[in-house]
Amino acid sequence: MESILHQFGNLDIFPVFVNLTNTITQPFVHSFQAVVPGFLPTVKSLVSNEPGLIGGMLFVLLSYSFVVLAQNTKNARVVVTNKKPSSIYREGFPSELNSEKRLK
Repeated sequence: MESILHQFGNLDIFPVFVNLTNTITQPFVHSFQAVVPGFLPTVKSLVSNEPGLIGGMLFVLLSYSFVVLAQNTKNARVVVTNKKPSSIYREGFPSELNSEKRLK
């Protein structure tokens, strides 16, 4: 008698995922194929009549994407020192730090 693990191992679930993916994506593909021919002449005329507009939008989009990626790559820096905080900031610290001041 096979164990439960062997029985699960014999199940072929890959076709289920393929059929499920096709069932989910096919309506979107068909609707896209139905809509594109209606907009294609408009897009072609826009690109041929206003190439600067399309180029400018692409330039701004790529520049913005580059800046956002560059800002996200900066690592947060943590500086640990043994220096005591300035007296200006003492009132904002917990009472433990203020009690050390009274003991001295």
